[in-house]
Amino acid sequence: MLFNPSHSVVHLTMRRDKQVLSWGSGVIYLRNERYYIATAWHNLTGRHSQTLKPISKKGGIPNNVVATIALRLQGATYDGAVRTSFTIPIEGADDTSYLVHPVGWPRTDVAAIPLDPDKSLVSEMHLADGREIMHQSRMRQPGGGGAVSTDVQPIQSCAGTFGRIGALSDELIDAGDDLFVLGYPRGISDYSAEPLWKRATVASDPRSGWNRQPQFIIDCASREGMSGAPVIAFSKSGEVQVGGMRHAGNSPSTALHGIYVGRINNPEATAEDKLFEAQLGTVWKRAVIDEIIDAEVLGLHSSEIGASEEQINEAIKAVWPQVDGYFQKVLDHQQFGWAMVHAALKHLNGNGNPNDVLNLVMQYARNLRVETKPAQ
Repeated sequence: MLFNPSHSVVHLTMRRDKQVLSWGSGVIYLRNERYYIATAWHNLTGRHSQTLKPISKKGGIPNNVVATIALRLQGATYDGAVRTSFTIPIEGADDTSYLVHPVGWPRTDVAAIPLDPDKSLVSEMHLADGREIMHQSRMRQPGGGGAVSTDVQPIQSCAGTFGRIGALSDELIDAGDDLFVLGYPRGISDYSAEPLWKRATVASDPRSGWNRQPQFIIDCASREGMSGAPVIAFSKSGEVQVGGMRHAGNSPSTALHGIYVGRINNPEATAEDKLFEAQLGTVWKRAVIDEIIDAEVLGLHSSEIGASEEQINEAIKAVWPQVDGYFQKVLDHQQFGWAMVHAALKHLNGNGNPNDVLNLVMQYARNLRVETKPAQ
């Protein structure tokens, strides 16, 4: 039985009710015998991971995703896959159903949707005449008696030699190595809804971590719609090199290295400027998926994302150093201002726009200067 990593990739359509907002990618992930769709945090929140501003030009925030998932079909004489779309609610009136990293700042742009293959979900079908048919179905169906069974395929099923040797992800790659990003650039797919494979080169040292975070940079001609895509090493023969040792294999082998979340860019840049930016993108390491799942922290409701001015000012006051004249350092040296921004955002668990926080930090410093100015 051969396992194709493409069949672990999920096409995601983010919607507000029935209004399509954006497209993205994800991957079926197995941990502690439970299934999840790992994807980018900004896909599910509909907000930029730094500024918290809505990403969709329509201004909407998603409350459900349509996940097009490859179901593995197995019978006495058949072994294949068929893709089926399931509508998964991610936000209700008061809460959300997806998991986020417990450390809110610096923000980890990865999230996980719990997935129960035995749960009945809505499947939407659109006929050629425009009619919509909605019915309930499950991803996992038992076979037997001549019937074909169905099930989801987690990316771990494709490990092959990588799984057998038990090497850690960081031991398998170095700067300059080739990887693949499996996703849906600009939502592109044909009738089969199979993901496209984009070749990428590891562009930074994956061991040290970019910006001291569990992430690394890849050089890849990526496009919108690939956010949340799995980044993998793939050996068609199953032969794997770890350090100076070569491990033989007899079937395709896949190692998941992380989740791609998009290009490094200026969030305020115009669409034209983005066409000429460096084709460098961020990959959060696989380990953060495990941290998210193990912590079981639900994402904030969309109505709670973005601290108020009052909340930000309270955070600034709470973290302000009890040092005489510190306000002058903040006013004179930019690095002190940004140090206060990071301290305040940690206090807020990341629930704020850094630029908004910086403006209020500077205002707080100016107010302190006025208050401490000697009377004439």
